[in-house]
Amino acid sequence: MIENKSRKFPWDFLVITFGFTWLILLPGVLASLGLFVLPFPIYGLVAVAQFGPSLTAFFLTYRREGKAGVRQLFKRALNYHIAWKWLAVIFLFPLALGGIALVIHILTGGSMPESQLLAQPAIILPYFLIIFFFTGPVPEEFGWRGYLLDRLQSRWSALVSSLVLGFFWWLWHLPANFMQGVAQSSIPQGPYLIWILAFSVLMTWVYNNTGGNLLAMLVFHTMANLASALFPPVGVTYTYLALLTAITAAIVVVIWGRQHLRRQDRLPAANM
Repeated sequence: MIENKSRKFPWDFLVITFGFTWLILLPGVLASLGLFVLPFPIYGLVAVAQFGPSLTAFFLTYRREGKAGVRQLFKRALNYHIAWKWLAVIFLFPLALGGIALVIHILTGGSMPESQLLAQPAIILPYFLIIFFFTGPVPEEFGWRGYLLDRLQSRWSALVSSLVLGFFWWLWHLPANFMQGVAQSSIPQGPYLIWILAFSVLMTWVYNNTGGNLLAMLVFHTMANLASALFPPVGVTYTYLALLTAITAAIVVVIWGRQHLRRQDRLPAANM
């Protein structure tokens, strides 16, 4: 990564991303407030709006680097060369954190929430693919990690970059909290902010230790969403999940160092 503290903050990416997503979600917010009638299900808006980060990344990359830059950004999501230890982190960490949070919830008197995926394991793989392509990872990660993270890390430490990205990631989701029928509206925002900041640190940790592998980010994001479906973080369970994720992120920072979140100084080269 190019260490250049004079680089401009990527406001253009954030303005376009937020403008695209929030403007599309605005009719859904107004409809939930009783000020507008949608002629179609509210999830239709969410399905389109969530592509804001990735579409913005491809748009800005095309403007600055042309078709070659777009191809390079896309190819970064096809790099399947990921070390086994990091594959274990990617696949197991979200499941472990979600499972432990649910166990704590049950041990403290909570009831086991209904999980369609646990009841029907055969649909886990199809559900994984739906999440991967349509509910978060592909619509978002070309933007958040594929475009924005490198630019933040060219200015600040990996830890600060993760927290800044995490804050905007949380803020970008905010309109969904006011949309009736959307899963986001049932999530307690305090614990969610803690979780998303901590998970952003973990994603940067994996990103920097896999050479900026974007496929790793897509799968890691998918596993986090899948874990929430397998072990639904209802009620206080989300607080447990947020605290467990924050503790895990803190341990990572202590062991790997806040500057790069990795033991070596070599970082993935940013496509600036």
